[in-house]
Amino acid sequence: MRANFGLLVVIAAAVFCLAQTAPATTVAPTPLPEMVQASPSIIHGTVTATSARWTEDGSMIVTDVTVQVHDVLRGDARRNVVFTQPGGSVGAVRVDVPGASAFQAGEEAVFFLAPGGSGEDLYLYGLDRGRFVVTQDPADGEKLIRGLDEAQLGVLLTAPVGVVSTSSRVTGGALKLSDFKAGVRRLRDAPPPKDNIRDGGER
Repeated sequence: MRANFGLLVVIAAAVFCLAQTAPATTVAPTPLPEMVQASPSIIHGTVTATSARWTEDGSMIVTDVTVQVHDVLRGDARRNVVFTQPGGSVGAVRVDVPGASAFQAGEEAVFFLAPGGSGEDLYLYGLDRGRFVVTQDPADGEKLIRGLDEAQLGVLLTAPVGVVSTSSRVTGGALKLSDFKAGVRRLRDAPPPKDNIRDGGER
């Protein structure tokens, strides 16, 4: 019975993927300052294990991803963090969810995590948008975050006095991991926008 239901889930997910492919390309990325403020847990770490399972009600397959924490940019300090990603494979049944990629042991990244609807399990904020993969420059071994757009580079490299530094920028939208994390911490500690302060409150 579960296998038949799983097949229906796979078919539904495939239909959903086809239906969402075109609109998904037009969705604007979430601004990085908003991602930082909306993610109560931000960690730099390495994936050590993944485990796919059915949800308790048997309606969906999800994958639990275990991360060994190297650095905590926001939230409580822990040696290991587990977050849940929709989709995965259990037996002969596989569910692919648009925007949710698979993880492999050994993958190093900065993860932006937020609680799900139940408030218990942690999920990547914005699915894959909440994952910034760490790579290594083959020339000097420097750890980098690649694939950043100009807006993200701008806010990450903006000093408290509002001066943008380009000394740590690398070609191809990449940034040194240390500078990426320093930028995230600045965004974390930045005061809320004045538009969000109500009349009569602190200014």
